[in-house]
Amino acid sequence: MSNATTIPQPQRLALTPLDLVLALSVPFVWGFNFVVMKFAVTEASPMFLVAARFLLAAVPLIFFVKKPTTPWPILIGFAVAFAIVKFSLLFTAFRWGAPAGVASVVLQMQAMITVAFALLLFGERPKRSEVIGLSVAGTGLAAIFYGLSGGPGLSAVLMVFAAACAWSVANLINKAAPKSDPIGFVVWTSAIAAILIIPIILAVEGASSVVSTISNLSLWGWGAVLYLAYPVSIVSGIIWSRLITRYPAATVTPFALLTPAIGILSSVLVYGEQLTGAILIGTAAICIGLAIITLAPRRTA
Repeated sequence: MSNATTIPQPQRLALTPLDLVLALSVPFVWGFNFVVMKFAVTEASPMFLVAARFLLAAVPLIFFVKKPTTPWPILIGFAVAFAIVKFSLLFTAFRWGAPAGVASVVLQMQAMITVAFALLLFGERPKRSEVIGLSVAGTGLAAIFYGLSGGPGLSAVLMVFAAACAWSVANLINKAAPKSDPIGFVVWTSAIAAILIIPIILAVEGASSVVSTISNLSLWGWGAVLYLAYPVSIVSGIIWSRLITRYPAATVTPFALLTPAIGILSSVLVYGEQLTGAILIGTAAICIGLAIITLAPRRTA
């Protein structure tokens, strides 16, 4: 009697109608997120928003979701780099006046920065597509900085770029983690981030300031916080994990490229943000560079 061999089921190539709707919903949630963040900083401090977002993302789910198999150092490192550093920088950038549309594009530089970090740290030989994509995106970023030169928005966009670098560090930390439940990873890293930042905000801003912020938040302010905690952190994460596990990455990943476009469109419609020629050219170049790297054939081990 021969031993039976389990053959893994192939992933679907074409999205079902339901999954197509879900795939299109995620970039809308992520893109509109920049408009929400820009509004949220008008009612609360950056550190308060980070603490509130990740506390709400963790509670009450932390009581029902098991800790992932990921080691504690990786969970803590990711929580610090992604949740605390990245979002503190990003919310501060909006407090300094970063345009929501431009921020949605510059933050996507994290994909290119991650590739660059991997090439430098691990000595990988870059593929032609990676070199081209990084060059095009770098030119686009330079064009955006040129378009903002001399204006108050330059320092704010530089802060967004710093947030993208923090996100890239988090990506490298996450890359070192063994495969685990993505929902558990999100919930537990959110809880760790909240536990770490709450003492900091109490020390820096004081308990009375935190209580005052909570009591003075408008309904729109609470709506913004809840949007950041649940649709952005939890719901879209669950949807994206479902799609990534059911379909090839090449089928799903291109939908994420819609995020900057949604961010720009939302900022124009909600805030009436104007984009100069240099910023438009830079935005297009970054999106093209991101597409080249994202859609190019993946490295094989």
